[in-house]
Amino acid sequence: MATEILRPNAPGDESNIPEEVGAASPNHYQNVDEASPDEGATEISAGPEGWFRDLYQLENSTGSGLISSVSVWFRCRRDGGGYAKPCLKSGGVISEGSTRSLMASWASYAYQWIEPPEGGSWTWAKIDALQAGVVLIGFDASEYAHCTQLYVTIDYTPIAPPVVLSLRPRSLRLTVQRR
Repeated sequence: MATEILRPNAPGDESNIPEEVGAASPNHYQNVDEASPDEGATEISAGPEGWFRDLYQLENSTGSGLISSVSVWFRCRRDGGGYAKPCLKSGGVISEGSTRSLMASWASYAYQWIEPPEGGSWTWAKIDALQAGVVLIGFDASEYAHCTQLYVTIDYTPIAPPVVLSLRPRSLRLTVQRR
């Protein structure tokens, strides 16, 4: 089993999360794209006014083989109370993962999709067209949900390289026995 990590690299189809530290909408992806989390130096956040969603385009994949699952990883925290859930957009269909009640300190969460939102099986073409994001809501007045990092992992079985056999000619000696 192999795993490939894809990070946000451009705005996706939605940029609705209302607050940020760092790049303004529609470039929120720049606030969550780091390989090592910056723990809020850049982030997106939402209060209690409702659920707000951002989607981001991702780097192209380099893997090949049979894809077993796609997971969205997101690093979040809350002020007071707050919730987050990951989301994917594939084939024009958006799917949201389970709602997570956030901790007061930064913590990483993940949700796994075995099949793409539109059904069928994962393909590398679907992976390269995939958008991923997060949905945030604060619990009550002056309570916020924050997200500082998001990335996608692709778990797959690589295609085994072909085996090449090379035979060297040898001298054969044939013995004929008469009876």
